[in-house]
Amino acid sequence: MANVNAPNGFRPLRHLKGGTIRANEYPLLSGTASNICAGDLVKLLNTGVIDVAAAGDTNLIGAVQGFQWTDADGTPRFEKRFPSGQATLGSADVKALVFDDPDIVYEAQASTYSQTHNGNNADITATAGSSVTGISKHSIDMGSPGAGTAQIRILGLAEGSEAGAYARVECLIWEHLLRGNVAGI
Repeated sequence: MANVNAPNGFRPLRHLKGGTIRANEYPLLSGTASNICAGDLVKLLNTGVIDVAAAGDTNLIGAVQGFQWTDADGTPRFEKRFPSGQATLGSADVKALVFDDPDIVYEAQASTYSQTHNGNNADITATAGSSVTGISKHSIDMGSPGAGTAQIRILGLAEGSEAGAYARVECLIWEHLLRGNVAGI
């Protein structure tokens, strides 16, 4: 059966060294211009807040689990997506829950895959997520995988997927801010 073109971001599978995968809180600005969904990769800015990552960003901090905030009308919210321009009560920061451990192995869709891609690096395709489901559409761009510097390290084919177009792969965030192989912000 052929793979389906249905990217859904970066989903944590396991920890490289065992143990429990946990999300940690990071601030996100009220009214941010970015639409951020569960599974989107995020970067840490030099202001101490996060924002959605783009292809080529090097200060990646992890993948989003969800968001917690209080609407301007006082309604508490816990959502998979933080909509662009959403105001919070008193313009308070949003609590973004992020899987931020650099040793988390993720599953994500790649544009294509063959076994020769194992150990290669590639950047992401940062397509906007769904405003209906709140799920990411980030995926891995395998247009020019290789040994050079890039955001993601391909580990292998994910269980239940086939080599070829739209394969799901296991991967690490290679240009992770906490990994030690990228410059600080």
